[in-house]
Amino acid sequence: MIISVVSVLFSLCVVGAAIFFAMKMSGGGMGMGAMGGGGMNAKIEEMNRALFSRTGYRHAAIYEQPIEAQLAMSAEQTKNPMRPIHLVRPVPQLNTQLHFHQATETTATGVAYSASWSIPMRPAFGLHLVDKKLMGIGAAAKGFMSSTTRTITPAYPTEVTMAIPALGDRFKLYASDPARAMNLLMQPDVQQLLTSLKSVDLRVSEGDIMLNDPMMENLHPPGGPMALASMPAAQMGDFMAGAHDRIAQLLVAVASKVG
Repeated sequence: MIISVVSVLFSLCVVGAAIFFAMKMSGGGMGMGAMGGGGMNAKIEEMNRALFSRTGYRHAAIYEQPIEAQLAMSAEQTKNPMRPIHLVRPVPQLNTQLHFHQATETTATGVAYSASWSIPMRPAFGLHLVDKKLMGIGAAAKGFMSSTTRTITPAYPTEVTMAIPALGDRFKLYASDPARAMNLLMQPDVQQLLTSLKSVDLRVSEGDIMLNDPMMENLHPPGGPMALASMPAAQMGDFMAGAHDRIAQLLVAVASKVG
C-alpha cells in the first residue's frame, strides 16, 4: 500500500523503526542540524542497537553479519532516506521469518511512502480487515485536510457484517470465507492485538499475511514523530521494540490460525 503526499512534503526515515529524520514544509523545514545533528545520530544508533538486540531484526542483505555491521548499514540509510529498507526477524514458532519493508519514492505529484510487515505462507482462506477511517468519505476528508491521498481497494468482493462490537464499530471486513474469517476474529488474542494498533490494513492472501501502514502510525507515540525524536535513547528503543513486537505478535497469531 502506497500513500502519496502531494503538496505537504515531509520525510520519515525508518532505520529499523520510524525515526524522525527530516520535515519539510513548503519553503522551510527542519533537518538533522535543527534536531541536534550528531546528537540525534548517536541517539538513533543507540535506539537501533536496542531494537536489533531485542527483536532480532537484521538487514536482509547482510542477515548473517554481526550487529555492528547492521548498525553501520542503518547509519548509511539515514544519509539517504530514499533508499528502500528491508529488515527480517526470525519467527521460530512458525519456522519462518517476518519481513519489514519501507520505501520512499518521488512521483510526478510528490512523494509516495510504503511500509509493511509480512509473514510468507499459504493460508487456507483470505481476508482483508481495514480501519473504516482509511476508507470512503472519512479517508477522503482526511486526505483533503492533509494534502495526502491513500486508496485502499478491498482484496475480496464480499463485505462481511461483523457482530463483534469491539471490531465491528471500527473495521470493515472482506473475506473469501466469511465463516472462517469470523471465527478467526472471535479469538480473544487476535481481538486484543488488533485493537491495540492505531492503524490496521491487514490482508491474509495467497502468499503472505501482511499489515500495511505507509505512514507508520503504529510506530508513533502520542504526539507523533516529534514526540518520538524527543525521547531519551533508551526510552525510544523500548518504545520502538514494543511497537514492532505488537505487530509481529498480531501476524504470528493470525498465521498460526489460518494455515
